[in-house]
Amino acid sequence: MSKLRPVTVLLLAVGAALLADSNGVAAEPLRVMSFNIRYGSARDGENHWDKRHDLVAETIRDFDPDLLGTQETLRFQGSFLQQQFPEHTYVGWSRESNPDGEQCGLMFRTKRFELVDSGQFWLSETPDEKFSKSWDSSLPRVATWVRLRQNSDGAELLFLNTHFDHIGQVARLESAKLLRKFVESQPAELPVIITGDFNTAEKSEPYNELIASERLDDTRRKKHPIAEAEEGTFNGFRGTTDGARIDWILASPGYSVVSADIVRTNRDGRYPSDHFPVTALLQGSDRVAAVAPVRLQDFFCQRRNAAGERGFVRIVRTAASGPIWRREDGKVRSSAAAFFRPVRVSAGTRETCG
Repeated sequence: MSKLRPVTVLLLAVGAALLADSNGVAAEPLRVMSFNIRYGSARDGENHWDKRHDLVAETIRDFDPDLLGTQETLRFQGSFLQQQFPEHTYVGWSRESNPDGEQCGLMFRTKRFELVDSGQFWLSETPDEKFSKSWDSSLPRVATWVRLRQNSDGAELLFLNTHFDHIGQVARLESAKLLRKFVESQPAELPVIITGDFNTAEKSEPYNELIASERLDDTRRKKHPIAEAEEGTFNGFRGTTDGARIDWILASPGYSVVSADIVRTNRDGRYPSDHFPVTALLQGSDRVAAVAPVRLQDFFCQRRNAAGERGFVRIVRTAASGPIWRREDGKVRSSAAAFFRPVRVSAGTRETCG
């Protein structure tokens, strides 16, 4: 058998690397974490934020996420996370009129991703109305999202973080429907990752509503098809594991799940939060790679239809010049801004269109 010359081996190695890249298999898996850090003003005695914030940071640092979704994050807690993780970009806004209120703050590794767009909508019948709540929700609830472009290859993804109501059963189901509608309004080739505290168990109506979408898989169940006895993610600062798994990471089916874990970090029986964080290690695939860097810009706004129902409308840039913006209903404008009402929300997010 003839031996391959070194130059041939090198060319084959380079070719294999290029093929792997064209198939969307990243050199490193995507590290995703969801973490309800418990709001910092709670009167938790020995578990008060001041006595556990270092452990929260240590727990996050140990996993070293590329994408981190947090829940119950007050503004001062978000500032703490930004100080602790300067290599990440933080995105989040208050769910209520008080700017210091709770956020569904999310973070992404700045070296790996570029921010393309970001926004927030309320889990209500009027999602573009700030601070709104509906159904039997006890509090305003939000979904915060970013569209990211990977610096290495230009591939894009949508990362969304949310926190469903802890009391309203109807609100949780309707929130799931709204979230699913938003996800399914995205371009088919755009991968989606969702983190959140859903305040409901696996196999519940809200869970089934989300998992019924062809765009979403439960990463934990994809990796571990058989449910285990101790998968509870709310621990009440006691470390209990026999409750429901209410914290999830959902992802597009195009991702393979390398690992999906419930992190039970503690220091001498003291826990960083009353929830266990959950993590997933995701590997890209052909479907994930389909979003090419040459893709023309598109985005979504919320609009009321003839029946008075609100939904998400896709707006696509169709050419390099001229009347290039086309809405799904066929209307064409010379600029994207022409589709939107004059009022803009925080960070320039476009939330409603006329």
